[in-house]
Amino acid sequence: MEEKVEKYGRNGEVRQLICTPWEGVRLWMNEVRAESFPANYIRYKGMWINYCIEGSCELTVENEGYLYLGAGQICVGPNGAINAFRYPTGKYLGIELFISETEGNDFIRQLLEEIGFAWTDSEKNRVGIPTKKLLGALRAASEGLMRKSGTPEDFRMLTLEILYLIGKGEISPISKSTFLSNHQRKLVLQAAEVLQDDLAGNITLKDLAARYGVSVSSLKKYFEIAMGSNFTVYRQKLRCKKAAELLSTTKMSVGEIAVAVGYSHQGKFGDIFRRIYGCSPSAYRRMAHSEIQAKNGN
Repeated sequence: MEEKVEKYGRNGEVRQLICTPWEGVRLWMNEVRAESFPANYIRYKGMWINYCIEGSCELTVENEGYLYLGAGQICVGPNGAINAFRYPTGKYLGIELFISETEGNDFIRQLLEEIGFAWTDSEKNRVGIPTKKLLGALRAASEGLMRKSGTPEDFRMLTLEILYLIGKGEISPISKSTFLSNHQRKLVLQAAEVLQDDLAGNITLKDLAARYGVSVSSLKKYFEIAMGSNFTVYRQKLRCKKAAELLSTTKMSVGEIAVAVGYSHQGKFGDIFRRIYGCSPSAYRRMAHSEIQAKNGN
């Protein structure tokens, strides 16, 4: 088993635990604390299986648009990332399985045929909820990887079990759309950039919808799909993220920071900050300063 840890930006980190049951087959866990990081790889042809345990992730549907997976959802198909991996909620924990269409090709095809899995199952993206049986296999594989326990034979058996159960239809469809076209995604990212640049302002969803020539209900839906939360919650998270930065790096008072990120009432700001970070702004500042002192050896 191989472990990789990479840093991105100031606080971003990606940890991967990778197992290779056979040539051309990779099973791994992704533990991410970042909103995005570069893909930096050649897009391999084959079948990708992504199961999101926590957070959310964006998957590229080549020449079509993007799929979004939330916690508890699984996607099977020729998806992946082209230029960058993106995690709308800023965190992600998930298990992925990739089967190459070229490496170890004959062996893999024969293996899939023997367990009743049709290779054509990977030609279109399917998003759904794993049944209890499939969930058990996915959990067993993820726990084995996270604990760095289990033999290669264990992971081979779990890989076969996962593929067998998917081939038998152990995925329940979901009615809610998780797809956005390239244009729809672009609208959301543009709206998010406006919010980021104007944290102290009070621009509304209606204002943004008018700016981009779409209905309020459409932009609301696109936002919830792409960002993993509604417009109001997303803006609260942006504001509190900036507030956390100011608490850590400046001597501004809590009241001044509240105003700087768009809250005229310090009490309301404190309530929202506590809900997102699990502590008051003052407590967060103390903890942040303690961590800085510990790093500096003071």
